[in-house]
Amino acid sequence: MDFTIDEALARVTLWESGECDMEVLDAESGADLFREHHEFRSSAEFFETYPKVPIFLRQYRGDDWPRTDKS
Repeated sequence: MDFTIDEALARVTLWESGECDMEVLDAESGADLFREHHEFRSSAEFFETYPKVPIFLRQYRGDDWPRTDKS
């Protein structure tokens, strides 16, 4: 899966073996912002862990998420 925002690019790569790389790069400099390697034993483990990437992107962009206001 690829995720992009103006400030960063992210990729989550999952192989049939259960190995998974999660990475986020700064869009301007290409510097690593976030990098993790996992070896999942179940799809549940993957689905519990991969949201780290979009959450990281929201925080990097400075979004107030989850929003607490009702607007």
